[in-house]
Amino acid sequence: MLLFCNLFKLNALNLIEPNTQKHRAMKSKNKYTWYTIIQQYYIGCGWEDVSHYEHTKSKFWPDKETKELLNHDLAEYRLMGYATRVIRRKELN
Repeated sequence: MLLFCNLFKLNALNLIEPNTQKHRAMKSKNKYTWYTIIQQYYIGCGWEDVSHYEHTKSKFWPDKETKELLNHDLAEYRLMGYATRVIRRKELN
C-alpha cells in the first residue's frame, strides 16, 4: 500500500509521466528536408544537379509557386539539348 501511495504522489508531480506538450513539440519537427532537383547529364561527367527547390509544406510536392518556377526552369534547361530529369531527395536536418 505504501508503494502505491508513493507512485501516486510521483505521478501527481509528473515525475513518472513525460510532459506531453514537450513530446508533441519534438514530434512536430521534421527529421528530413525534402528537395526537388533538376539534373542534367553531361557526357563524360554523369548526372549533375543544376537546380534545387525546397519543399516547405509537403514532402512529396512543392507548393504552387515553387512548382510553377520548377516547370519554367525545367522547360529552359530542356532547350539546352542535354538529357534532363527531375528527382526528389531528402537530407537529414
